[in-house]
Amino acid sequence: MMLGALFVGAALLTRARGDDPRPRVGTFRWPTLALVVVVGVFSLFALIGNRYVGRTGGSTEALARDRADRADAWAPWSPIGWAQLGDTQRLRGNNAGARTSYRVAIARDPNDYLTWLNLALASSGAARTTAAREALRLNPLSPEINSPRPYLGLPPLPAVKTASTAAPSAPTAPATTTQP
Repeated sequence: MMLGALFVGAALLTRARGDDPRPRVGTFRWPTLALVVVVGVFSLFALIGNRYVGRTGGSTEALARDRADRADAWAPWSPIGWAQLGDTQRLRGNNAGARTSYRVAIARDPNDYLTWLNLALASSGAARTTAAREALRLNPLSPEINSPRPYLGLPPLPAVKTASTAAPSAPTAPATTTQP
């Protein structure tokens, strides 16, 4: 919405010319009007699509699918509807449907580590490990990935050495000074 307001403001500024403070009613420019209409229509679609995306998921899989379909119709660029449908399907035990939904979401945004992690949780075997490795590659410090590492088929985190766990060093002899 902020971008739409910026375009409308820019269109109005380009319409104003010269030092004449009187508005030019009769010389409205059609390209400016076309730009404002296009930005307005895009903003409307984005607003409605984001409202549907915010309402995805649901108590039943059918309701979640309906909401995801509506979100997809209004915001076809957004992976959120499909990811949330996958969450509902996975929580209801439909892992095959969840994997399909997560793959659609990943096709729209391959850099979302949480969707990759959810795909790993809905998968098994080598597919689970592959998806978990991709999630780990995208966000190596994620606690959501690091806590279920053994379940996901990932190696354990390397031990971090601290002052209390470091190996003791050899004792050193105290420095002595000799005086003649």
